[in-house]
Formats: sequence, C-alpha cells, structure tokens
Amino acid sequence: MKGLDRRDVKEYFEGVVARSPVIVAFAGQIKKDEATRWTRLTFGEREPNRKFGSKGTAAEPSSKTSKREILMSHKTQSDILIGGMATSRTDPDYEALNLLNAILGELGFMGRLGQRVRDKEGLAYSCSSFLNAGLAGGGWTALAGVNPRNVAKAYELMKEEIERVQKEPVEEQELSDAKQNQLGSALMELESTEGVARTSHNLTHFGLGLDYFAKRRQIFNKITREDLQRMAGRYLDDSRLSTVIVGPRLKK
Repeated sequence: MKGLDRRDVKEYFEGVVARSPVIVAFAGQIKKDEATRWTRLTFGEREPNRKFGSKGTAAEPSSKTSKREILMSHKTQSDILIGGMATSRTDPDYEALNLLNAILGELGFMGRLGQRVRDKEGLAYSCSSFLNAGLAGGGWTALAGVNPRNVAKAYELMKEEIERVQKEPVEEQELSDAKQNQLGSALMELESTEGVARTSHNLTHFGLGLDYFAKRRQIFNKITREDLQRMAGRYLDDSRLSTVIVGPRLKK
C-alpha cells in the first residue's frame, strides 16, 4: 500500500472501473435529468445499455475438509467459523438454501444455532449463520464468539445442528416462519429510499426482474421441508466444510 500513489489509483479507475458496465440506482426526489448529469459527472460518458461481461466461473469446492486453529495472544474471545462454498444468487437452489440458512442461523435470535449454543447451553456470546451469494457462486458460514474454554463444546454443538438438518426435515412451522421472515424483510427494505435504491440495484445486478417479489412468493409456495433437507445434504455436508478457530492460548 505504501508504494501506491494518486496516479496508480487514477490509472486503475480509468482503465478498469471507468470501462466496466455500471448500474446506478436512484430513489427519492430526484429528476431523471439530474440523475443523468450526476452519473456522467461521476463516471464520465459511458456506452448506453452496454451488456455485462461474463459472470465468471465458480471455483470448485475443496475435495477435503480442513480445520485450522490460529493463536492470537492479545484476544480474550475465541471465534469459530465453519463454512464452505454455496451457490450463486441466480441458481434455482438459492431460495431453498436461503430458507434453510434462516432456520439455522437467523430466525428469532440467531436461529437453531443461537438457541442451542447460546440460549440453551450458554456457551457463546453469539452464534449464527449467513449465506453470501454472488453472480458466479457464494459461500455459507456458521460462526460463534465464545469463551476460549468453551470452544470444544460449542464447536461440537454447532456441528450437531448442521448435521441434524441433513438427517431430518425441519418443522413445518419453522419453514412457514422462514418464508414469512424473508418476504417481510424484503418489504421492510422498501420503507426507505436507501432500501428502494439498494433493492432496485440488486434486482438489476442479478437479472431477477422488477417483478421478482411477486414471483418469489410463488417460488416459496413450492418449497418443501424435503427440499431444505436436500439443500443441507448438498451444501452443508461435512466433506464440503472447513473450520477456522481463532483465539488466545488457554492458561493452565
């Protein structure tokens, strides 16, 4: 970083950023002419309606699982991350996998993971999961912040919850709650101009169409508990997941 100067940044912007297709989303009290003028002032003249390039190629998941521990003596808390490659935002698997993730690490207060590891056993300050999906692929991660002395037990319970959704279907009520949660969250996002702009940008970026929310409810209606169990076996199998644990060395 020390070797970079203003010229390097300018050359990169002009050679890469300025030549790439860009989506600019506006929401609120702004006229089209004003938005166009601001965009041209910021990004310069650009080729209209230029198509985006390749979505890229998703990397292949590792053929073997791994577990790594990193010691950081100045830390007072240990962090556990269990994760692996998932799917792209446009893949047909996405919606079912997203609902599964909501049940595992989001619903209520951090889903099943939070209920088991944090609330019931009292082993973690936080324990949840998230799904990050892009154009070419994505990743799924479960994470927990724990007392260093609780690492082994917390890790064991996290693995048990991940394995449980593979062995048995989720409850019907859990699936219904997850669907309502995802639909409701999307509507809440539209309550602010920032949320409207962000949503419009994402729908365009992923090519989902501005009628996506109407279609999404129909997609949800077709997703079953068995679909979520299949997603768990496909993406959360132990052979696809790796673990990193970061924290201090235990004092004897």
